[in-house]
Amino acid sequence: MTKLVTLDFETFWGKDYSLKAKGYFTEKYIRDPQFKVHGCGVKVGDNKTVWVTASKLPALFARLPWHEIAMVGHNLAFDGSILAWHYGYYPSLYIDTLGMSRALIGQHSARHGLDALGQLLFDSGKQDGLRLTYGVRDLEPWLEAKLASYCIDDVDKTWRLLKLFAPHFPKKEYRALDWTVRKFTDPKLFFNEDLLRVYYQEVIDGKAAALHRCGMTDRKVLMSNPKYAEALIEMGVVPPVKINPKGEIKYAFAKTDHEHKALLEHDNPQVQALVAARLEVKTTIEETRTLSYLGVAERGAWPVAYNFSGAVNTHRDSGHMGGGGNPMNLKRGGTLRKAIEVPDGKVLLVFDLSQIECRLTLWYGMLNSKNKGMEREALDLMGRGDIHNARMLEALKRGDKATAKLEEEARDRCDLYSYFSGMMFGREILKGRDKNERQIGKSAVLGLGFGMGAGRFMDYSIIMGAKGVDAQLAESTVHLYRNTYNGVRNMWRTIEMGFKDAVNQMRALRTGDIDANDLRPFWSFGPTKILRDPMFGHISMQTGEGNLLVKYPDLEWDAEGEGTYRDGNHRVNIFGGKFMENMIQNAARNILVEKKMEIQRRYNCVMSTYDEIAMLVNVEEIDSAIEYANAIMVAPHPDFPGLPIGVEYGYHQSYGWAKS
Repeated sequence: MTKLVTLDFETFWGKDYSLKAKGYFTEKYIRDPQFKVHGCGVKVGDNKTVWVTASKLPALFARLPWHEIAMVGHNLAFDGSILAWHYGYYPSLYIDTLGMSRALIGQHSARHGLDALGQLLFDSGKQDGLRLTYGVRDLEPWLEAKLASYCIDDVDKTWRLLKLFAPHFPKKEYRALDWTVRKFTDPKLFFNEDLLRVYYQEVIDGKAAALHRCGMTDRKVLMSNPKYAEALIEMGVVPPVKINPKGEIKYAFAKTDHEHKALLEHDNPQVQALVAARLEVKTTIEETRTLSYLGVAERGAWPVAYNFSGAVNTHRDSGHMGGGGNPMNLKRGGTLRKAIEVPDGKVLLVFDLSQIECRLTLWYGMLNSKNKGMEREALDLMGRGDIHNARMLEALKRGDKATAKLEEEARDRCDLYSYFSGMMFGREILKGRDKNERQIGKSAVLGLGFGMGAGRFMDYSIIMGAKGVDAQLAESTVHLYRNTYNGVRNMWRTIEMGFKDAVNQMRALRTGDIDANDLRPFWSFGPTKILRDPMFGHISMQTGEGNLLVKYPDLEWDAEGEGTYRDGNHRVNIFGGKFMENMIQNAARNILVEKKMEIQRRYNCVMSTYDEIAMLVNVEEIDSAIEYANAIMVAPHPDFPGLPIGVEYGYHQSYGWAKS
């Protein structure tokens, strides 16, 4: 029988050495030579919490049956890693109340730390025992007693959170929660240190060259918005501006601001060089992250840092900086991906759910389509492409290159992005030949399913790397998409009306116009339904029985028809297309997590980026692993009958080369 043990370590911290100190992150802090445990708060089951001083921890941990223990804590990437890396123990299950809070409290709180949750849920105060230990490496008895009191209070808060959360947390999500923690505490991936060193120098040299090309030596000119604006004015260019959400006029110098990016094609080559240099030099993420990863490479395996339910509107995991950088935004095809490797004798087998959000959008649109035509036709097209893709991979496996080539051509003729861009441009678009036109079509298919207008589509196309999307093309493309996939367009209205009806019923209940017995069932459509959040009583959405709720605290519409809900300390606009986007991304997340957890029963899934799963496989097992994982990935999902699920996959010792 699983035993619950709640742990909270207290450690040395001080000037230039803390989780918030410049250059430090969780992995570096815990593996640093300065690291020292002062003690640990321990609670076994519902028993009284005790403070165990550092000298007694090894003996205590040695007595505990870790194969039967579920470790409870708040931010277990920290406490679980201390237990693993400094004491060598791994529980059978990690239960992180921080991840549970993001999933269940969600938008009701802007912060999910213990103090914030204590004030929100328990009206508890804040102790100062930790602050008193700043810079003190060896604690005197009175100070350790203060720290112990602080720690015991944190453990008790954590235990109270677990008891509050457990009735509302889906049982099947515990393994997914454990997975996000275990990828950090028990890392299996490594960085190629030599490759990182070469790349770091390339980044530094590239920025120096960018400065030289535009005739500058002072990087500060390009890093400062006012100085950069002055440089543009000196060249006769009016700096582009925009209005931010607060109504303030700001410079539009982001890489996604199309007026700024358009200056790359200015008539004056010096302007082109200046803007190109700004875009390259301003981006410091590659430089800082490469340096951080170099440090990780010197210290050991790379902990992959995930936030369970980090995207609170969809419950998708997000990445965090605890391992030296966000693992979710590594540039596809970039050197940092290629530097992630597994030991000799093993490979990373990487599977990707192909176009899953696009397919789900069309599937819901098909259910809501009056003519039941174009959405189904698009799904059938994609399904045929999946069949040809599978045949191509089989042909390559047996070395039949001629058949593989024919199947690849047949697959490409089933490419929805090419098909839609063909409707846009009135001619056949081929995947390999018409790259920009296909990219525009891809931007349309992926972006316009959630109510995006022409202006936003222009910006999105730039982000996606498409060129030549002007206002006229954007406007005509929006109309084409909405007329072609009218079921998708109808779905925006349908889901918004469902939420409005639920809100009206709840308002009538509050004002006494109806009683609870007169409440009608809220809207449901396919596997999705609107219901009340049992924790807070607010309107929420659920896709699939027993799944996490997508929450909309204090959802309301004003007299002008503007919908908003509360997200932490501010209100956020919401409309039919946005509801649908949340629903689709949540559904895609649920599908991926279920498949990942099934694969995890046999193979260690060591990474998962958006719709992708990377598993660690022995070289000699690769064929059987592909067969096993592929069967799980393409299996129809019971919540979405008729939805074709396609995959892409590849393998290599390097993550970056696995699907190249």
